[in-house]
Amino acid sequence: MHGSDADTGAGSRPTPRPAEPLPHLPAAARSGVSTPESSAPSYGVALRAGTSLWRAGVYFRAACVAGMWLLLVLPGAAAGQPLRAVAQLSVTSAAVLLAHLHTRLGTLERLTGARLSPARRLAAHLLGVNGRATMDASGFAETAGALSALWLFTGPLPVPGLSPGIRIAGIVLGVLYSLSAAAQAMIDAGWYSPYQPPSRGLRRLRPLLPLVFSGMLVAYLFPYNGTAGVLPVPWYAALCATPLLYYPMWACYEVLLRAAAADETAHRAVWRQESAVALHSISRNSLSLLRQYLDEPDPDPQEVRRLVREAMLQAEEARLDIQYGSDRADPHRFGELWELVLRTFPAPQQDCCTTDADSARLSLGPVDYQIARRVLPDLLTNAFNAGARRIEVSCALRDASGTAPPTVCLTVRDNGPGVAEDPAAGGPPHRSSRLLRHWLTVYGGELTWRPAAAAGDVARNSGTVASAHWRAQDSGDRGTRSPAGEEQVQPPDFGESGQGEHRSCESW
Repeated sequence: MHGSDADTGAGSRPTPRPAEPLPHLPAAARSGVSTPESSAPSYGVALRAGTSLWRAGVYFRAACVAGMWLLLVLPGAAAGQPLRAVAQLSVTSAAVLLAHLHTRLGTLERLTGARLSPARRLAAHLLGVNGRATMDASGFAETAGALSALWLFTGPLPVPGLSPGIRIAGIVLGVLYSLSAAAQAMIDAGWYSPYQPPSRGLRRLRPLLPLVFSGMLVAYLFPYNGTAGVLPVPWYAALCATPLLYYPMWACYEVLLRAAAADETAHRAVWRQESAVALHSISRNSLSLLRQYLDEPDPDPQEVRRLVREAMLQAEEARLDIQYGSDRADPHRFGELWELVLRTFPAPQQDCCTTDADSARLSLGPVDYQIARRVLPDLLTNAFNAGARRIEVSCALRDASGTAPPTVCLTVRDNGPGVAEDPAAGGPPHRSSRLLRHWLTVYGGELTWRPAAAAGDVARNSGTVASAHWRAQDSGDRGTRSPAGEEQVQPPDFGESGQGEHRSCESW
């Protein structure tokens, strides 16, 4: 029910985040009839709230058990039968531990692989009844625990030798324990489940449960012999009537649950409308631009591929925004961009691409992120078009000396046969590489291609190093930031032309 992205190690490709399905909660009907469609929002709210409520109830019952253990160590407590008192209260303690285990779904999932067969069967049983209105092992255990605790102080076989004060305090703690367990049965999320709804008999029994619990207390608390003494009548009547408080509690819970479900339904309607408008705008704009370019007399295939990849990138970004929203800790991290761009390439090409951990952790500013988003797909495409079978990508922030701004450097190394000439030097004016180089000059940057050996990579007899660098456009808290602890180096002086010695970033 209830992942984090791991940093990518050097020489490895980040594992794409799986497309987890959004919670399926159908819209609620406006009528008062409880149908699978109308009860699903209530079920979703009750299921989420029930986890916290159940854990709070377990902690409350644990405090009651701790209080009963404390009573047993007071002077005059169970002096004659200490082993029996410990045994009975141990049953109650074990029931609380089992109820606590039932709230830990992760622990239960791990226990399904345990070596002991009883542990596996118990974990599978508790997982199977989660979210259902049914009597399970945890419920049976807590019923036995409540009975064991109450009959320690009263009932047919109470422990002799307890003082009246200790006996009454123990009875009160036992009743509070029982009330807590029964209250959670009254508001369990399984009552609202449209997928595994409770039977008709259980639904008819639910309004009678407070009366049933009250009758059970009458039977449990009745002093069948003189060992427990005579419980004062006002105490006896008040304790036996406490389950009737379930009715106002249940009414308040239903009001809050329906209000929360209606609010969630309204928010989901707004969310669906906004998502539909955003998806329509993204797909229509990008595809319309592609269609217009294809209608030109002589469209360039490279530019067509770029427009298609841009449409795929926008669709993937929209999916992440809708699926994760504000939960994305750093949406401008280069690792996020790396995963997005890789998803626009076929799987065999994805396996050829790697980046390093420092690059994946680099946090880009909003403008620098958009520049890298424009540059990275083109450089990868050019490398594959040149016959590359392995591509290494790095992105780093290089601090400048003096008053010059820092520089973002994006480098793509491949093992292809190399390029005979600069891909951006010739070709038609609308060629993607020429447009990209011109576009980078606007941001005080440059785009270069050099053979790997000329770039200082003596280990490579072939291959190309493509380098794109530009002056960082963002500053402050939202600006581009290097990973913590990375030592930054100084870039060359670009001079007035903004090109300097045309050294690629890997030579800095």
